[in-house]
Amino acid sequence: MYGVTVIHVKWPIICLARRVRNLARCWSRLGRVSPADRGELQANNGARLFALREQTSLQMQTFDARCVSNTLHALTKLAIPGPAWSLWVELEGVALTRLRDFNPQEIANTAWAFATAGHSATALFDALAVEAASRVHHFNPQDMANTAWAFATAGRAAPALFDALAVKAASRMRHFNPQNMSNTTWAFATADHAAPALFDALAVEAASRVRHFNPQDMANTAWAFATAGRAAPALFDALAVEAASRVRDLNSQELANTAWAFATAGHGALALFDAIAPEAARRVHDFTPQNLANTAWAFATAGHAAPALFDTIAAEAARRVCDCNPQNMANTAWAFATAGHAAPALFDAIAAEAAWRVRDLNPQELANTAWAFATAGNAAPALFDAIAAEAARRVRDFTPQNMANTAWAFATAGHAAPALFDAMAAEAARRVRDCNPLKHGQHGVGLCHGWQGSPGALRRSSGGGCVAHARFQPSRHGQHGVGLRHGWPCRPGAVRRDGGGGCAAHARLQPSRHGHYGVGLCHRWACCPAAL
Repeated sequence: MYGVTVIHVKWPIICLARRVRNLARCWSRLGRVSPADRGELQANNGARLFALREQTSLQMQTFDARCVSNTLHALTKLAIPGPAWSLWVELEGVALTRLRDFNPQEIANTAWAFATAGHSATALFDALAVEAASRVHHFNPQDMANTAWAFATAGRAAPALFDALAVKAASRMRHFNPQNMSNTTWAFATADHAAPALFDALAVEAASRVRHFNPQDMANTAWAFATAGRAAPALFDALAVEAASRVRDLNSQELANTAWAFATAGHGALALFDAIAPEAARRVHDFTPQNLANTAWAFATAGHAAPALFDTIAAEAARRVCDCNPQNMANTAWAFATAGHAAPALFDAIAAEAAWRVRDLNPQELANTAWAFATAGNAAPALFDAIAAEAARRVRDFTPQNMANTAWAFATAGHAAPALFDAMAAEAARRVRDCNPLKHGQHGVGLCHGWQGSPGALRRSSGGGCVAHARFQPSRHGQHGVGLRHGWPCRPGAVRRDGGGGCAAHARLQPSRHGHYGVGLCHRWACCPAAL
């Protein structure tokens, strides 16, 4: 076979395959076609490219590093489904045998191609990590950013590589362009790889050049610092001013992610939230269910009133509740409850949807959903019945905080669930028996019958004794106490609000910004330290 001809309706590409490099050039040219032409090439599982794929497969073993890298880049751009899979497998094998011949750009591009195409290539990523780490001093900023992005996107842990990239990138941060900076921070945050020196260098450099960032760069940088939990007040101040002035240029995901990032970081930005609110409300139909949930969560967490925005989110979320995943439903309900924004139609829609999908909710989602409905005062007996049955069945998967949230919600809603409370009481007793004293000077709130003092007394402790402990936050709003005691008033796990005398154990509780309550769980008043 002397050549391969790829014929397109609008343009011909003739690749004479007498030389191997012509094949790679042919692929490279195909990778640069227009979106419309690319669509035609993708039709029928890339049938037009069948002959070229076959010839490439025949000559694959003669490909050098550049040919492999260029072909992978083109295949990624073309995104040909189905039959092209075998070509990826063959290219992975050849790349493994040629890896030491790859230059830094080819290493970065190969990792980028497999990550973007979603091919696992476990052996190749492991080999790339070793090779890249040993030669990182030769990488330019784009090579570093693309390599980090690829490993984070592929979900491949490579601590030695990320350590090497962090050191090198921090020392050359002035040479990074905005996209390189954004991609690097996003990669390290996504990979959950701590790199304080790198983030500090990025924060300084990004703050001084934020006006050159595009909307995606701004949103991703804010998201990365918030996700990594890295404080950068000067950077967030600069991003807030710039994003507020260009809020109309942000797409729906960028609006949601920016609001989420500032709320998560706890960075006050009134002008930015004021700018995002009307823009998000105007374009709410373009938001995905996750964008809707994240935006509502952000405004509620930031404590930023935006009634018009919440009204539009409520209407849109109610209309599309069947498209929401469990986390979206739980977070949306939590946000409206926390913000104190009435949305009966939305809560009714969530209740109907969540009740029949209750098995898909994880323990935290079950607890937070119950908490949200109780806090908002929205009666949903069918939902509470479904949550009670599911929570009782999975009570061993609940954290103490989840149990406390759930108990508080059912008590506040006045919804009887004896089987659930029996299950929680038994689980609490089991954990109290198995617990160890608090260590490292941790403090808790002790809840135990028989203390000196009035009902509801709280005591800090550094461990030891017969005290059941719970982490708590002082209340900023209405405070409630929850007592959990075996046999009070008539069955294990009975719960009541604070404010009465008697021998009930009480604690003043405050929801954290994620809607969580802390409470001590005591069984038969035979308590030992039990950290939550």
